[in-house]
Amino acid sequence: MGLEGIKKRLVNCGLFFKAASWATRKSPRVFMYHRFSSDDRARGRVSAHIFKWQLGVLSKGWRVITLGEYTAILRRGQSPPSYTVVLTVDDGYRDFYKYAYPCLREFSLPATFFPTVNFLDGKWLWWDRINYAFEKTGKKKFVFEFSGKSFDIDLGTAEKKERSCLKLSDFCVKADNDLKWALIGELEKGLDVKMPPSPAEDYRAVSWEELKELHANGIEIGSHTLDHPIVSRIGIDTLKKELSLSKARLEEFLGAKVASFCYPNGKRDDLNGEVRDEVEKAGYAGAVVSYNATGAPDLYRIPRMGADADRVDFLWKLCGMETFVQRLKRRIS
Repeated sequence: MGLEGIKKRLVNCGLFFKAASWATRKSPRVFMYHRFSSDDRARGRVSAHIFKWQLGVLSKGWRVITLGEYTAILRRGQSPPSYTVVLTVDDGYRDFYKYAYPCLREFSLPATFFPTVNFLDGKWLWWDRINYAFEKTGKKKFVFEFSGKSFDIDLGTAEKKERSCLKLSDFCVKADNDLKWALIGELEKGLDVKMPPSPAEDYRAVSWEELKELHANGIEIGSHTLDHPIVSRIGIDTLKKELSLSKARLEEFLGAKVASFCYPNGKRDDLNGEVRDEVEKAGYAGAVVSYNATGAPDLYRIPRMGADADRVDFLWKLCGMETFVQRLKRRIS
């Protein structure tokens, strides 16, 4: 039996699940989501059906709070309640409003939503421009030369398209911000795709009015910058603008303080000590990263675990085994 089979047996054993959850009850679980759907078969998205099942599990003994509530508890020098869970959603897509938000309301559970501010104003997110160009081009294969690198783009199948997109996205994440946008512009020309001025339906953000409704009904609104740059790869002046102006615009519109921040992409190489300190100086009470760190606690590097449609993976992370295994590996090494 492989590792996945072992995990499945363990989490489906009620006694094991309860024992593991109890043993790790003092360690909050912070989950990270991005896209939602009405379809269980949608790749890379959590369907309303699966999300509702996840919330049903959480409603049985888990304490779901917002990130702002969690950081406020820590700032008071207190420990969060046992069985604490925080649900966070990045980027600001409208599919959260359409599919996940009604489920949260049904269970009366909160979440923290991190919109990219200029996305709310109708600007494309950079990776969506790549996806859209791949979707609309008539070309199946395309060799793309840029900045001394050659990209063999194969769009023959969904799997090949996904690999090609990942290859370009990896380059963009590591590239200077201006170089990234130059690559995307050249790619669109090469694929002969004319981009709509604002995102197409499947790529849309929530509206500002929908954001206000979310805020009024238990959803904490945090900042995910203005334009979703990799914040360790932009100048200090641009960084300060991304942090302060996104916060100010959200606060002015909502009439409430924005206390939480989410680093774009949020991997270990996507931020550094200087960025972390600037987030604190900008007035945020805490910030989340996109990896499950096990080091010393830091309010501005709060670790998260990705949540997807895999039920076994969700239960494994929820009962604390993902973090336990990571800590065990660190001790051994």
